[in-house]
Amino acid sequence: MRTWYNSTWLEGVGASVPETLEDYDALMAEWDSFTGKPDGSVLTVTDSDTMMNLFNFFLGSFTEVSSTNLLIRDGKIAWSPTEDAYREGMIWIQEQFAKGHFAPGILSLTPEKLQQLGDASDGARFGVVSGGSQGSWTATPDMKNPESVARIMQPLPPMAGPNGVRTCDWDWYQIGSPNFVITSSCPDPVQMIRWADYQFELGLTISIGRGEQGVGWDYTDPGAVGIDGEQAVYEVIPDGADLTNQGWWEWGPSYKSSSQRHGEAVLDGSSSIEPSLFKAGMAYEPYRIAQDLKVPMLAFDMEQSAQVGELETNLSQHLEQSFAQIATGKSDFAKDADWKAYVDQFTTIGVDQLLSTYQEAYDSQS
Repeated sequence: MRTWYNSTWLEGVGASVPETLEDYDALMAEWDSFTGKPDGSVLTVTDSDTMMNLFNFFLGSFTEVSSTNLLIRDGKIAWSPTEDAYREGMIWIQEQFAKGHFAPGILSLTPEKLQQLGDASDGARFGVVSGGSQGSWTATPDMKNPESVARIMQPLPPMAGPNGVRTCDWDWYQIGSPNFVITSSCPDPVQMIRWADYQFELGLTISIGRGEQGVGWDYTDPGAVGIDGEQAVYEVIPDGADLTNQGWWEWGPSYKSSSQRHGEAVLDGSSSIEPSLFKAGMAYEPYRIAQDLKVPMLAFDMEQSAQVGELETNLSQHLEQSFAQIATGKSDFAKDADWKAYVDQFTTIGVDQLLSTYQEAYDSQS
């Protein structure tokens, strides 16, 4: 998940991209009094659905963080939200809310409302925003127009914390989502397998997102340069026909390897967001957490799976509610009593059982 900064605002105060949390704090103070931002603007924001992505981005300046909240420490599965360094990060975040650097609307802002902030007629109304891509904070990502919010917002790399920690989460084990099944009532499973298998071919994988070859995309000639600087595989046709009902993005079987995704030709006037996402990935990669810290894909039996699902949901809800508590000042994690109550609640919910189940599955597959 990516975080972005407003390059227009940055230029407006003559500042550089922040390298440390101290730099970020100073920039927020400058932006707070910046006359070039539209009325009703906020400094740092995201929608409530992706709130934890933004917090994890900043927590990575204090310790290694995973979106699952699970890490492997010395061969043991650990719950990172109860670690001391995580506490330091949460205290810093509550300070940012108190200073007004984090918008209080994060707690209830819908994705639609966030897009409205991005698409405001007088310019984007945020300085820093979290989102997987431009579509997270604008309903109409226009990559052709240099003045559009999609082009103005640039990837913000992870920043160094007070102890020099500078990390970001990295999904080392991503295998996509299950998106094709054959039911017991299928009259011709063999034909269905052939149909699904064909979509793993290069041309069909491209067509999933760009529609028909020759209309929304086509193969390139030798010499064309791809996003990664290598020989391009295909090019997006900027002025192609309306692709409505011509593609289904990534909802079906496909094989989107890095070489396929980055094999898109870089063309003047292209409406593609892929080059900017590649740029963001390159900015984050130097700070990715080590692979041996991440919990790999594990297999659970039916009983374990049901138990893990319930525990993870309840533990995550407590974590998110706790962030809401510090955001509104109802809890102060600089106080030992408040921190202890927060940690004890994880125990009450069953974090030890979750870790035991994960450890058993991990040890059996190691």
